[in-house]
Amino acid sequence: MQANVEGLLVVLVTALDDELKVDAAGQRAVAEAAAGVAHGLVVGGSTGEGAYLPDRELVKALEACAHTGKPLWGGVLRLSTRAAVVLAKAYKRAGAAGLMVGMPRTFEVQPEQELEHISAVHDATGLPILYYHYPDALGTYRSPEELARIMDLPGVAGMKDTTLSLVQAKSRIKAVGNRAAYMIGTTLLWPEALFMGSRGAVCPLPMLEPRVHKIWNDFLSDNRKQSLKDRERLAWMLPIMSGMSLPSHIINRGMRVASRFGLPLTAEKSPVARIKEALRLMGLPITCKVTPPLPPLTKSEARIVAKAVKERPAT
Repeated sequence: MQANVEGLLVVLVTALDDELKVDAAGQRAVAEAAAGVAHGLVVGGSTGEGAYLPDRELVKALEACAHTGKPLWGGVLRLSTRAAVVLAKAYKRAGAAGLMVGMPRTFEVQPEQELEHISAVHDATGLPILYYHYPDALGTYRSPEELARIMDLPGVAGMKDTTLSLVQAKSRIKAVGNRAAYMIGTTLLWPEALFMGSRGAVCPLPMLEPRVHKIWNDFLSDNRKQSLKDRERLAWMLPIMSGMSLPSHIINRGMRVASRFGLPLTAEKSPVARIKEALRLMGLPITCKVTPPLPPLTKSEARIVAKAVKERPAT
């Protein structure tokens, strides 16, 4: 199936059993919950624990999503090029339509080495590449000019840019231009990013709130005002994503200020266990277990999640 880089690509959590192996039935349920509003599904991204799980578990998770009929993107978050190529080939054999490639690091990786890394993954598979740019978590920052070079590589179809700064997003959208598809890494900034030239979003939030897709419909209708209104309906998820016990409207207000003034998105405590707990409370047959050393759900976080889910707006 062709992997178009446009619209809404939903980054899935990875359902784990008590032995911390992929729970295929739970993973199918996660994929089904997101498939109705997704133009594609991403397995093994940062929210999917892609840097922590072994190849066989990531492939099992991807295979469990195949029944949705959606294009599947496999997350390739490996330190070495050799390991990235091995995983990418396994994803291709399992039916992946594309690959989301990011570079976690221990030592600094120069731009030339990253270009070679991305090219090696594409050359080994022939699959389209979505470059994953998340400097605060992966540790590799690329300037707009360096991002343009990556977008010029054969096989690179676009990039996911995880930022809460509209200042950064605007400069990167300009640099990418028509080379490839710029995709914002959070639907919380989707209305502004779309009307600045983004072609979509790559984000886990639609697992919790399917109404995110209304923002895309607003964009297609050229209705900016309505897209901003629909975005405000997502604010109930902010305590889950941030782990803060503050009211959602306070967190939302702070995020708006940060986005306008270009404040960076820090690598906060992982939200993965909180997202899984929210999905469990919403009826999905999964646990909140995560792969060590990711932090497990605490009692205080469980209370925050339960409160947010209880107060979420009615459909």
